[in-house]
Amino acid sequence: MARTLEQTTMRKIYVRLLPFAILTYFLCYLDRINVGFAALTMNKDLGLDAAVYGMAAGAFFWGYFLFEVPSNIILEKLGARLWIARIMVSWGIITALMAFIHTAREFYLVRFLVGAAEAGFFPAVIVYISHWFRTQDRAKAVAIFYAANPLSYVLGSPLAGLLLGISWFGLKAWRWLFILEGIPAIVFGVITVVYLTDWPREARWLPQDERDWIAGQLQEAVEARPRRVGGGNVNGIVAFAHVEGAAVHIHRLNSQRDQHVGVRVAVPVGVGREIVGIEEIANLEILRNRLAVVAGNSGSEVLRRFDAAGRGFDGQSRDGDGCARASGVGV
Repeated sequence: MARTLEQTTMRKIYVRLLPFAILTYFLCYLDRINVGFAALTMNKDLGLDAAVYGMAAGAFFWGYFLFEVPSNIILEKLGARLWIARIMVSWGIITALMAFIHTAREFYLVRFLVGAAEAGFFPAVIVYISHWFRTQDRAKAVAIFYAANPLSYVLGSPLAGLLLGISWFGLKAWRWLFILEGIPAIVFGVITVVYLTDWPREARWLPQDERDWIAGQLQEAVEARPRRVGGGNVNGIVAFAHVEGAAVHIHRLNSQRDQHVGVRVAVPVGVGREIVGIEEIANLEILRNRLAVVAGNSGSEVLRRFDAAGRGFDGQSRDGDGCARASGVGV
């Protein structure tokens, strides 16, 4: 049976992009964990104790933490393909430099720089996947990509053991481990520039009709997103209002007129630039006023939908003090 345009296009995208993405993430984790295998002989050669090793190994994550956000900001400006390539080349070079350390301070510095160089790699790949996979395909694509994580341990461990058995040109085996595991990241970083394509419309490896189809599908997904007002999602705000309304309804049903409702809910809804997370619920008026402030210029629209949602959710209206008044319910 002949394949449909959708099947043919998506198959080519999966085959072209995901194996390469898995390989890059495999190299990423390989260069991240190789220090643990090198430590089997490196610590003795350099006279490092457990405290020094632990501090240096942790320096990687300090570099990663401090440079993650700046890396993502640059990613937005430069594009995912070039930024992925830059990350791979830089972390490959710095990983190879680990072969030439001689002191604890050099160990601290190089591990910090490896983390700084690698920062932003995972978000960059996720952004790149969003350029090629529709909403309904992204979870599967990311899951396949993330399979490189356990794969790096399954294949990286015996590979590291093999490399620790060599000693060429007077260099210790652990030094060769860093060199030989850093070089592939450099090579594939360069390949990334020519192999990957930023956007479907630029992909010469897809026929024109397939390029147009996937680009159209992605554009439709963008246009179908819920309308955002005041930097926030009106539907998300109303969904949060439903939860607040339920809490107030419980408050009134239990006749706890002189107490605040100690109901805590976790609703990770973004309202403009403010993230609504764990909230202590008191009454509808407090929430109503808060949402109006956060929504800014779109406050009137938010309040209109909030009031409509509240009436439709629990059949209540608000009395003068902002609390819910039950309709047809024994209170």
